[in-house]
Amino acid sequence: MNKKTIKHFLQSALAVIIFIVGTSTLDFGQKSMECRMKDEKITAPKYRIAETTRTVSGPPTLVIYLSIKPNSFNQKDMEALARALDRRFCEEQRFSALIFDDRRIFPRTKAIDAIDWSAYRGDFLIDRQNKEGYISFSTERGKPRDEVNIKLEIK
Repeated sequence: MNKKTIKHFLQSALAVIIFIVGTSTLDFGQKSMECRMKDEKITAPKYRIAETTRTVSGPPTLVIYLSIKPNSFNQKDMEALARALDRRFCEEQRFSALIFDDRRIFPRTKAIDAIDWSAYRGDFLIDRQNKEGYISFSTERGKPRDEVNIKLEIK
């Protein structure tokens, strides 16, 4: 092999190594720890997750922005939604959801401050470490988001 071939080989090998090392450590924030849903059927209302993010201060918390249909803001559906999210994110120690009644309010830009907050109808929190959980929501848009409060049993 001549010097030019060796140099080209080393440059190619170095580029491959940089790519492998770079992509293996590349991280755009901590990913959510989703779990496979078990065979047990939960009859939760259909929901759409628009965005997930993590808090940067306080206890590390996965924050989920999701929407459900307006007629699902009742105790039965909200408890079923809480069970479904609890199972889906079973590896998360602490997570919360901001629940909206219209999926169209989420901007495509992922800018949280561009959300139409008038559709924000409820909150959900599970804290496995402290064994705390709750869901609160309003039965109608415009009513207080803590109109209905449900304490969740966390195992």
